[in-house]
Amino acid sequence: MERFDTAFKRFQKVPYRLLLSMELCASSRLESNTRSRLLLLVSAFEALAEQRDFSKQLGGLIANLQDVLSEAELADEALRASLKGQIDRMARESVRRAIRRMLGRHSLISEADAATVEKAYGARSDILHDGKRVPELDAMANELDNMLMRLYPTYIPA
Repeated sequence: MERFDTAFKRFQKVPYRLLLSMELCASSRLESNTRSRLLLLVSAFEALAEQRDFSKQLGGLIANLQDVLSEAELADEALRASLKGQIDRMARESVRRAIRRMLGRHSLISEADAATVEKAYGARSDILHDGKRVPELDAMANELDNMLMRLYPTYIPA
């Protein structure tokens, strides 16, 4: 029993991003639908990738875009609010770019692996945003799962 207590104490401070990613990955293994499995696995990569804040570098540009928007003649306030939100989000790195950067830091991830994640991210977008059917989802999902199993130990303290 003491051995288990020691092991659990070591993991008391699991970073939330890692825990969420692992939960999504574990949930994907319970899915019978391949599309759902792929969505969960890509989301597991998204959870691991921290987006950078570019507000200092892009502050002036974002302010200019906000000024242009406020001066634009838009009767649809919902559209104006949506555009404002999109401009505000420009200060954060895109999830796709954050994933690429995260994968580039890991020696366990080859360029082919990174290309697979990129393809899976695109497939996720095709499925969710365009309602497309994507071939080879089983193989892609299996590769993502294997990559996550290689990555997770690098996030766990020794």
